[in-house]
Amino acid sequence: MHSADLVTKLSRTGLMLGIALTCPISAWAFDVTSDTTPYISDPSFLPRQGEFYSETTYGYSTREQNWQPNGGAINEHYSADSNSYRQQIEYGITDRFSVGGYGSYADTTQQYVYTFRPTSEIDTNQFNNPTFNATYRAIDQIQSPVSVYVEALFTPGIVANAPRSGGVDLYLNREIRIPTSQGQIGLTIQGEIGTSYDDAYTNTDPLTGVSRDYTDEWGWFVAARNQVRFTPRWAVNSGIVYSKDLGNSIGLAGIGDSYVVAPSATVAPYVAVVFGIVPNRVNLAFEYDHEFIGDSARSGAVNGTWTDRSQSIYEVDLFLRF
Repeated sequence: MHSADLVTKLSRTGLMLGIALTCPISAWAFDVTSDTTPYISDPSFLPRQGEFYSETTYGYSTREQNWQPNGGAINEHYSADSNSYRQQIEYGITDRFSVGGYGSYADTTQQYVYTFRPTSEIDTNQFNNPTFNATYRAIDQIQSPVSVYVEALFTPGIVANAPRSGGVDLYLNREIRIPTSQGQIGLTIQGEIGTSYDDAYTNTDPLTGVSRDYTDEWGWFVAARNQVRFTPRWAVNSGIVYSKDLGNSIGLAGIGDSYVVAPSATVAPYVAVVFGIVPNRVNLAFEYDHEFIGDSARSGAVNGTWTDRSQSIYEVDLFLRF
């Protein structure tokens, strides 16, 4: 199946899942009760007043894609292996408002395999731009069937070859307990919608050394997530995220040419197993994400399409609440 067709089918599935997960709980055939307990590995977690939340992540990812010139056969294969390290901290100003941020570092090996010239390989390592966020619980599930969060994010452009960016996200959460013959199962259902903006910036092609000027770019996404808590120590997180970049233009400085990057979409399902080392204080999670990335067409000075794009991500997360 062509990758664009696959992304279309999966995106429709993700949107249907999101609608299903955010339907009123009264439509379910379970005898359930609300659960407003804060679980640190839960997608709806927000630190309470005076609390710190920490998430430390190690990730390993592999990425693949092929280049096909317009009217020609595939003549380039790109792959990348990356180790990344991410630290996030949040602090509860009140029980409903928190601020925080995160920073990350990555070392990456990129390989370009051509049909018309020798293979090239590049190793890079750098700290990425930090991101700062503020989250407010506008509606609490204590007074409502659901809770609603609003989050604003800002990334300053202080690291070379990366843009300044920002975004706004809206979360809808429902947390419940389902009685069973063995006790109770906890369940959180979350729907999210958001938008992002990357400012114009300039970077340098690592292969050719040519300077490239990127225009600004908008994007948006929707997501459906959940956590199932089987015991006080064991839980499973899963979900799917559909995102779309709306395209931009790239100018080749010094050459006087430019090309347009068409919009492209990504569908990313994920699953994680969570273990409570100290329940609700210290949690450890093992996560796998797979990104089905849509084709990315270029037109202008560069004519062709990146096809067969995908990325697999393996993560270990340590959650702390103190």
